Amino acid sequence: MNKKNLMSRVYSRKNAFLKLNILSAICGFFFAITIQSALNIYRIERLSKLGFNTLEVIYTIFYIVKLILLTWILIVLIRKWILGKLSRFWLTILWFPYFLVFNYIWISLFPLTYRGDIPSPGTGLIIMFGIILYPFYLAIVSLFASKG
Repeated sequence: MNKKNLMSRVYSRKNAFLKLNILSAICGFFFAITIQSALNIYRIERLSKLGFNTLEVIYTIFYIVKLILLTWILIVLIRKWILGKLSRFWLTILWFPYFLVFNYIWISLFPLTYRGDIPSPGTGLIIMFGIILYPFYLAIVSLFASKG
């Protein structure tokens, strides 16, 4: 095998690995923003002096815009980078470590210091439901992006 051919294959795989990790980090970051905004609604209400109903409307708009933006970013980048089936499969798994890292950074920077800011126990169930469904969302978006 030619040395130049071998180096181009190594570079190509390293480049694909980097692209996959960038996409996974984007997905983990967007999901961490969603979770942290849900967990910190009482803190934001207390600090901003906005009513809970007002914040619910703002959050609903924020979630819809975030979902559309993430879907658009994923479709554009998957089509641009032409990720293979295996890379798209790994995308549905590799977002989770990045999600944990971004959550850890957020919790370290902004710890809960006021007991009234602790979210209700039902929030944990919603978060677990979201963690279970998010890989399916990523798989559907990546499948749709590969069809174009």
